[in-house]
Amino acid sequence: MELPNAESSNDYLRICFEYGRFRIIESNDNWQWVIQKRGAKGMAAARWRSISYCRTRKALVARWTALQCTTGRVEWPELAYLPALFSGVG
Repeated sequence: MELPNAESSNDYLRICFEYGRFRIIESNDNWQWVIQKRGAKGMAAARWRSISYCRTRKALVARWTALQCTTGRVEWPELAYLPALFSGVG
């Protein structure tokens, strides 16, 4: 069983947004946002794999869209609440 402070855990405590098999978290070291993808099948499916790291909201939204996490969506009002620059507060 993984600890909730492991970024790959389903129970990670700093999840910002989740959409299907993708999610955005605050990094464990409080340095940046991390885009993660969950596996499709098997035991590894429960684990989240980090696929991109971003310090600005602009880069995060661009990368999120480019990774096709969006399934065609281009607007993400759910991400608008994030600060323009990762502040590292926490």
